Amino acid sequence: MVIFQREMTELDKIGLMKVSIDGGPATPFYVSDNFGTFQPRISPDGKRIAFTTFDQKTFEKKLQIASLSGYEVSKIEASLDYNLIAQFSWSPDSRSLTILTSRGGTPNIWRQPIDGSAPTPLTNFKNGRVFNFTWAADGKSMLLARGAA
Repeated sequence: MVIFQREMTELDKIGLMKVSIDGGPATPFYVSDNFGTFQPRISPDGKRIAFTTFDQKTFEKKLQIASLSGYEVSKIEASLDYNLIAQFSWSPDSRSLTILTSRGGTPNIWRQPIDGSAPTPLTNFKNGRVFNFTWAADGKSMLLARGAA
């Protein structure tokens, strides 16, 4: 199964769609009457999905974490404020999200556990920007690109 975002012009919003890797028609995966949904990220263990929502009336963005049952959203487990998040990905162990945020003024990488416990910084840069990041294949190291704005 492939999960992707699609702009639905007839509904004036973005939703998440799914399609079999064998092909066929795309069908709705997660579409909300109140929010546009985008940036789907499936956890490495395949048990959860994280995605962002955007309320077209209030402009509020949230980072949603949902459990999966097969190829369906089972339930939303957590909803996090998205205001200062620039990028996010799952940690290799599927127990937290790795978030690029400027909550301290300078962009840094933080670990946001999905169990609701407090986030912790993974980097402590005092200046510059982080342009991109990813976990290495070993799941213990991180690669990132950073420089001056």
